[in-house]
Formats: sequence, structure tokens, C-alpha cells
Amino acid sequence: MKTGEEKLIYFGDKGDLNTTPFIYLDKDSGVGDQGGDNKENIYLTNLPIIENALIVANIFNKTTNFSKYDGWVIVKSKNESFKVPLICKTTGSWCVIARIDNSTGTPHLININKTMRDKPNIEDFI
Repeated sequence: MKTGEEKLIYFGDKGDLNTTPFIYLDKDSGVGDQGGDNKENIYLTNLPIIENALIVANIFNKTTNFSKYDGWVIVKSKNESFKVPLICKTTGSWCVIARIDNSTGTPHLININKTMRDKPNIEDFI
């Protein structure tokens, strides 16, 4: 998707690997504020059409410090794996974890790790 086009993938619209933006969320974990091994997977296919993707976590209807959850995000490709720990101690309900920059045709993962009170806009991170 070109800059300026946005598609939010979340529990209410998990996306589809066969249609734009070719991103799919397998499940919404931690529903009802449940602790434990809350694992969610986001899959991306057809990466060449994605110019930028923002990886964001949201704790619905709650303002918190994401670092207290001892969570992380692992981004995997065929040849590489990156672990991004959620270490930001700022209070908020949105955590901008990382951005995938594919504007040059070669994807790069950029660690952001920023907590916000309001829903982030991808344009603010490009």
C-alpha cells in the first residue's frame, strides 16, 4: 500500500492474506485482561506492495505502562528474526512497537517502542 493509504488490522478486522493489504492477525489474546502466554501472530504476504507498516499494540479501554507486562514482539522472515522488547515506561493505551520501511524495495525494521495515549498515525513515524 502506498503512503497515505491505511488499513487497520485488529480483533474486529483480522485482515486477509489474499487481499490488500495482505496482512492477517490470527487471534486477539489477553481478552478480559487475562495474563499468561498471550501470543498473537501477524502474517504479511506480498510485502512488495507495502511501503510502510506500523506494528502497534493496544490495550483496549486501559491506560498502562507496557513495560510492566514483560512483553515483546518477534518479527521473523525466512532468514532473520528480530525481538523487540516492550520497554517504554510511559503510560498510555497504545504502544507503537516498530515500523517496517519498504519504501526502497528492501524492507527494514525500525524499533520505535513508544507508548501513546491516542491512536497513532503512521504519517507521524515516516
